[in-house]
Amino acid sequence: MNEARDVDGRRINAVTPFHPGGESGMLKNLLQEAQNQQKQQHQQLQHSYVDDDLERRKREMLEMYQSKVLQNQFASTPQIKLSSGARIQITKDRPHDLAAPPYANPAMSHSQPCLAALDRVDAGPAKKQHAPFQRCSSTEHESSSHLPNRQVGNTQKLVNSLREENLALKRQIEVLKFKTSRLQKLEAAHEKIAGEYEFLMMEKEKQDSLERQAFKAMEVQLNRLSREREMMENKMQMMQNPQIFAEQEQQLQKMNAKILEEQEQNKRLKEVLNRQSVEMQAQRTTLADQRTHINVLETALTNAQERIARKEKMREEYERPDNTTFLEGQLHKALLEKMEQAGKYEEERGRLEREIVQLRMQLTKDSGLGGIKIGSSSRHNPEENPDRFKKVISEKDKRIQTLEREIMEFQRRLHEEQEKKTSALAAVSGGLETKIKRLEDEKIDRDRRIAELTEERERLNEIIEDRGSEAARRDLNRMEEMRQKIDERRRRGRNENNNRGEISASILVDHSPGGSPSLRTPVYEGIGYDSSSLLSQISSSSHLSGSSNQFVSSFNSKQSANPYQMHNLSHEDTIQAESGPVWNV
Repeated sequence: MNEARDVDGRRINAVTPFHPGGESGMLKNLLQEAQNQQKQQHQQLQHSYVDDDLERRKREMLEMYQSKVLQNQFASTPQIKLSSGARIQITKDRPHDLAAPPYANPAMSHSQPCLAALDRVDAGPAKKQHAPFQRCSSTEHESSSHLPNRQVGNTQKLVNSLREENLALKRQIEVLKFKTSRLQKLEAAHEKIAGEYEFLMMEKEKQDSLERQAFKAMEVQLNRLSREREMMENKMQMMQNPQIFAEQEQQLQKMNAKILEEQEQNKRLKEVLNRQSVEMQAQRTTLADQRTHINVLETALTNAQERIARKEKMREEYERPDNTTFLEGQLHKALLEKMEQAGKYEEERGRLEREIVQLRMQLTKDSGLGGIKIGSSSRHNPEENPDRFKKVISEKDKRIQTLEREIMEFQRRLHEEQEKKTSALAAVSGGLETKIKRLEDEKIDRDRRIAELTEERERLNEIIEDRGSEAARRDLNRMEEMRQKIDERRRRGRNENNNRGEISASILVDHSPGGSPSLRTPVYEGIGYDSSSLLSQISSSSHLSGSSNQFVSSFNSKQSANPYQMHNLSHEDTIQAESGPVWNV
């Protein structure tokens, strides 16, 4: 059965899970098939039950007939009492003894079973009564000898009937199990179909909501397009007016001429800016080198200051009161001893020199006397003079050698004593003197280096300040000149606009080569008539580098840059830039 719902004027048919044409038809067919199978199995069971009932009734009738026959026989003959004193019980070992129903006819024929009682078995009671013990006659006892075989046959029939009933119950159990499994499968299929149905209903609701949203969006877009169409039709009607078309053509020609002029000016400006960017790049390189040099000098100055601080600290440690007094005393003693040793050395040296002089004088005197004697003796004995002279000379040489050895020994001793005293003094004050001397040398070198670095830094600061002030002055002059030209250009544009009159925004369109009008903004409208817009347009040009953008932004901010970041120009480049058409807007 279909359910109808009205949503926003539209009729939506929702399919129930039991719709014949839907997915629930399969479930219905499955249920019908299960019911048919259940009916067939029930009919089969009923047939089997009916057959079993008939067989059971037949067996009961036969047993009833046999019991009646036996009762009649026992009633006609006296009971036989056994030697043991017990009476014979016919149905002793039978599991099911049947008694005659109250509606049975006692005078019935014993030749054939009563078939008319088959229909009354269901209405009659199903209770069986056990026959009482009766005494049998000898003839009856003899006839009852055949009862065990008959009882065994009845027991076998009963076992067979129970087996058949057990098989029937097993078949029924299997059928019920099969039905249970089928029912579980049907329940699982039903749950699955119900879940799918809920999912489909949710998807349907989502789809409906999306359709409504899309419908609303389409309506909004349709309204917007209709308004745009009306506007375009109005503009087309206005464009078809020949007077307006002629005025527009004139305006377009003027605009094209202005655009050409502006393009030429822009080309010149770009060339100037490119040249200036190259110059500024060179200046940046120079500034980078200068900064590197300044950093190196500052690093050297910092290192020197650190070394000076360390030396000062060491000097302060050495100049402590305890060590200084002791070391000064030791140094004074060492100096006094050194002076005494020097005096002794000078005295000993003078004495030795005097002795040498005396010996030389004596040698010369002896040599003179010997010469005289030799001359006189040569006159008397010329053979003895050379030998004597040689002997005297050898003696004097030996004396000279002895004196020289003594002098060398004295010098050696003096040198050893001086070395001992020097080593002792160096052990006490040598290290301190060398350190003090080294510190003094380093301090002098440090002061000299600090003075050089300070002078170099002052000189570089003066150079940077001079160049920065000159560049800032040139930039301000150029900015003022450019501002004046921009103001003049603005006044000229205002006069032209006043003479032209009010022009509607719909007329300001640009014709494409195909002849169809386009609604894009004219090119001349992108060119600003104030300084800020023009500078921003120049700075955003794709042909300019990052340096030119920084240059324009520094002009636009109207603030002087850092002296280290100022764009400096050389004198020749400045003259060349000023001679050309710079900032001719």
